[in-house]
Amino acid sequence: IKALYSSIRSGELENVKTNAVELAKWGAVMPDYFPQGSSGGMSQASAEIWKDFEGFKDAAKSFELAALLVVEAVDQDAKEAIISGAKSVGNSCKSCHRKFRN
Repeated sequence: IKALYSSIRSGELENVKTNAVELAKWGAVMPDYFPQGSSGGMSQASAEIWKDFEGFKDAAKSFELAALLVVEAVDQDAKEAIISGAKSVGNSCKSCHRKFRN
């Protein structure tokens, strides 16, 4: 996300798009990294992930879709939509961390 924001500040639209695509890819696979029974260890994941796995999957999907909105905005060269989309990515990340991260 820091790379996304940095590329937006520098006006490097191809980097904005690359970063947003990578974030969308991560959102798509994120739940796969938290299979049932994988709690514990050195993770900062909250047990809430496994208590509300559907909610966690929904949060990951929201993150993915927000990142894809940034990609779409770059394709349309819509600077305000890029900024708005990036804020949505950040907000979805923060929201998920509040609920599903220790």
